Amino acid sequence: MKKLIIVLAKATPKEGMADKIIEGAQDLIKATRAEEGCIDYNLYNPEDGSKFLLFVEQWETKAHLESHLQQPHFINFGSVIDEFAENLEITAYSSEVLDL
Repeated sequence: MKKLIIVLAKATPKEGMADKIIEGAQDLIKATRAEEGCIDYNLYNPEDGSKFLLFVEQWETKAHLESHLQQPHFINFGSVIDEFAENLEITAYSSEVLDL
């Protein structure tokens, strides 16, 4: 059975800084989607009044994810998070792809 890696990264923006993170993430998102092994990479801003942003990523393998973590666009985005976010929680999951 085929497996994939799912990453959830929950960023809690500093007061009034959500738009700065969203703006700063645009180059990251575009470059990441072009990476080998990236199945999906999105940033969600919940409309329910939540005070967090959620990156949802899907990768073909752990090696592809590890390569992503070394890319300049990922490393550069770290300065955006450091400046505009109070907290960043990252959780990675290994999942089987099911044929339903």
